[in-house]
Amino acid sequence: MEILVTDETNTDLVSLSAVQKDNQANKYYVYTVDADNVIHKTYIEMGAFDDMSTQVVSGVSEGDRVVTSPTAEMEDNTS
Repeated sequence: MEILVTDETNTDLVSLSAVQKDNQANKYYVYTVDADNVIHKTYIEMGAFDDMSTQVVSGVSEGDRVVTSPTAEMEDNTS
C-alpha cells in the first residue's frame, strides 16, 4: 500500500458543502457574493481535497465571499 501526502499550505480552501456540480457543463462551481450582495455562479477548478474542504486552484481567491450552504433556490445574478 502507498500513502500519498501533499503539503497544501498557503492555498485557497473552501468547504465541500459550498461546492456544487453543473452536470450539463461537467464543471464544479460555488456561489460567490459581490459588494452589492448579488449572487454569482462561479466555476472553480478543484485541487486536493479531504472530507471537509477542497483546494481551489482557480475561480475564487482569498477575500472572495463564498456561500457555504447554498440552497436549491439560489440562482446566478440574483440578490
